[in-house]
Amino acid sequence: MGTLTSEMKRLVQRQRLGFVATVCPDGTPNLSPKGTTDVWDDDHLVFADIRSPGTIANLRHNPSIEINVVDPILRKGYRFKGIARVLAEGALFDEILAFFRKRGVASPIQHIVLIRVERALPLTSPAYDSGATEEEVRGRWLEYWRSLEGDDSIGSTIQSPVASAQMLIRKPSEEVFRALVDPAITSRFWFTKGSAPLEAGTQVRWDWEMYGASVTVEVKELEENKRILFEWNGPANPSFVEWDLAPRGRDQTFVKVRNWGFAGGTDKIVADAIGSAGGFSFVLAALKAFLEHGIELNLIADHDPDALVEGWAGQGGHHR
Repeated sequence: MGTLTSEMKRLVQRQRLGFVATVCPDGTPNLSPKGTTDVWDDDHLVFADIRSPGTIANLRHNPSIEINVVDPILRKGYRFKGIARVLAEGALFDEILAFFRKRGVASPIQHIVLIRVERALPLTSPAYDSGATEEEVRGRWLEYWRSLEGDDSIGSTIQSPVASAQMLIRKPSEEVFRALVDPAITSRFWFTKGSAPLEAGTQVRWDWEMYGASVTVEVKELEENKRILFEWNGPANPSFVEWDLAPRGRDQTFVKVRNWGFAGGTDKIVADAIGSAGGFSFVLAALKAFLEHGIELNLIADHDPDALVEGWAGQGGHHR
């Protein structure tokens, strides 16, 4: 078993920002944030040197390193101590470089730093010492950030919108969850083909063959029968999608889906968010009809028949 637990990996992969501490030749500390911090395997973290000459110089003098990764809303995280290896070329450098490019890092990368984690310790805010729950801490800090967004002193800051849709499905959460992670079922109401079931830490491909379109999906988190978080459309137009399944009794599930992190100019961001909200409303309606009544509404293909690829026969919106 590796040093990094699944919980540690989830936190690092979700936050992506690590605060890296190294030692200068004169013995003084150096702290630098690294926005490319990620998990390489069960025992290693990795980050790219995009503009970190001081950090690289320090590590060549003394490879000891500590990285802190913290969720700023939950006020929890981990401190990772270990030994760093600076890569500038070779097969491993090329492999990790390809990993960052696939993740959407387009900046020039001078070096790659691979950290063998020797010890990992939790970081927890003193707020929990008084008995506060995660939900209470989360609510407190979300309210704090919302208050800043309303401050005129930062009025120029534009927060990307969140597209959302919701629907009550009269089926147990286990059945709804299975319909969203198993492509053999999802292809009956959403896309036409999926390469594999959704699993945390994996990457799959979804195809909408009627439009000649496909998307790569990176599954970030998966809580069975409760929650799905993934990133898609990367690296050109990445955004996050989160499905939340809340049981209502034994035979009903209230499903919420959110899509955020849109990139580009204001007009594009707004258009993407509006399109996403409409699209997921179609998906939820199709999911409801299929699970509750066994009907394939064919909503996705019928939404834009003029955009269908030539020769697409379609499914005819038939009932089963």
